[in-house]
Amino acid sequence: ARCWMASNLNYGDHVLSNQGQADNCVVEKYCLNDQQQRCDNSGGFYQWGELMRYQHDFSTQGICPPGWHVPSESEWQMLLTGVTPGISPPVDGIAGGFLKDTNMVSGFHAILSGMNYLGFLWAHENSTTDVFGSFYWTSTTYNDTHSWSRGLLSRNPSVSKYPGSKGNAFNVRCVRD
Repeated sequence: ARCWMASNLNYGDHVLSNQGQADNCVVEKYCLNDQQQRCDNSGGFYQWGELMRYQHDFSTQGICPPGWHVPSESEWQMLLTGVTPGISPPVDGIAGGFLKDTNMVSGFHAILSGMNYLGFLWAHENSTTDVFGSFYWTSTTYNDTHSWSRGLLSRNPSVSKYPGSKGNAFNVRCVRD
C-alpha cells in the first residue's frame, strides 16, 4: 500500500488566478476564490505544468517534497481499490464515499474545495448550489493538452476519471516514494 499525504499540497507563492502560472523557477499556486488564507484550508491549486515543474515524466517528483511524488493514474486506481476491500471492480463507483468519510482509516479524507477553470472561473465551491467537489491531478498525460485527473462530488459516491485541460488548476495529493 502507498502512503498518501493526509491533506492537499499547499506549497508555493500565491498568485491571482487571472495571472497564470509560468515556468519561471518560482512555484506558484492559486488559492480558492483568490484569497490567500483559503489555501490553509483547501491547499493550493496548480496548473498541470506548474505541478510537474514543466517535465513530462509520469514518475516525477514535481513540486512534491523530497521523498514524495505526483501520483500516476495507476497509483490512484490502487488507492481506490485499497479503500474498497472485498468489492469487485469497478470500484470507482463507490470509492468516493470512502475517501470523503472522515472516519475511514485510510487517512485520505478528501477536501471538497472546488477547482479553477482555465484561470477565470472557480467551480464546485459555491454553497448555494449545495454541490461541492474537487479534482486532483495525476502525473499521467492524456494528450498534449490534457492529463488525467480524478474528481469527487459531495452528492455522489463515485470517483470520476477525467482528462482535464492542463490549463485548469486542481489540487494534488503527493505519494511517498
